[in-house]
Amino acid sequence: MIEHKIGQLKQFILDKTYKKRYSLDNLDLTLGLEKDLGFDGDDAAEFIFDYGEKFSVDTNNFNSELYFTPEDYFYYWAYKLLPCLNPKKKELTIGDLVAGIKAGRLDDEVIAASRENKEI
Repeated sequence: MIEHKIGQLKQFILDKTYKKRYSLDNLDLTLGLEKDLGFDGDDAAEFIFDYGEKFSVDTNNFNSELYFTPEDYFYYWAYKLLPCLNPKKKELTIGDLVAGIKAGRLDDEVIAASRENKEI
């Protein structure tokens, strides 16, 4: 059952990302949503909202500021050109999204447990 959900998630990501170098075959669970797939700012917020809706995942306690560069034009380019200024501390991965589907919610507790290979 979870393998089917992972396949659906991968297709969902491919449909939403503008980076077309990925396919179902090379979209692995370690890829970062911002670093590898290009999600940031309002696009990232919309992606997380749509992900929650599609996969019945509660994203109300997900703090996107910890994972994604903001949309504001000045800050966006400052963070991209000078990464040391970027307060973003964490990279959200496809694996974290899978953990959210399993738990029915996406928040820091679920993500931390996912990274420690623990079940919620």
